[in-house]
Amino acid sequence: NSQGQLIKTSSAYGTSTFEYNNGKPVKINHYNTNQTLEYYSAFNYNGDQLASVKAIYNTHPDYNRTITYNYNTNGQVISTSLCQSPDCSNPIVDTYAYNGNNISSEISEGGGSSTKVVYSYDDKLNPYINLNKYIRIVMGRAIVMSPNNYLIERVSYKSNGTWIQNQTRTSTIEYNSAGLPTQVVSKEANGNLSAQYNYEYIT
Repeated sequence: NSQGQLIKTSSAYGTSTFEYNNGKPVKINHYNTNQTLEYYSAFNYNGDQLASVKAIYNTHPDYNRTITYNYNTNGQVISTSLCQSPDCSNPIVDTYAYNGNNISSEISEGGGSSTKVVYSYDDKLNPYINLNKYIRIVMGRAIVMSPNNYLIERVSYKSNGTWIQNQTRTSTIEYNSAGLPTQVVSKEANGNLSAQYNYEYIT
């Protein structure tokens, strides 16, 4: 919109619209490809910190889920907990460590698996840097939450309480004149393509 706030996203799965109050997102409406409202996300704040986001389904209440956020003294998200049952019996917990403002590692545990990723960065701006900070928190993970772009991902899994690295991905990035990425190509250690991202900007 005219204030630079994200008000709509579209994908192959449908569209989402965003509502704000005093610069803070308060609700996201998620529509399927038939433009029928599937569910909405309601934001809850503790002062200026996003405390939780609850996804509410009108027709499938069993799908309701809540993500809660925890912070360090610098106001950085250090963990999130995703509960998909009323008693939160098996939450998925993501834990973040930082090097300055960039996420240096993230650990995801729950749902029967454990994954750890350690990151190394460039010194250029992240493609999502101009998005509302609360939207970036909701989107989650280093690819969005860190102000710079990671170049190397070292991936590990947990076995008998010990982290074992079994994967390394390296990204090659092309930038525009503003120093923002226009293309990111991520490859596995054997040279196989892992992912490719192409970015375009409204200037």
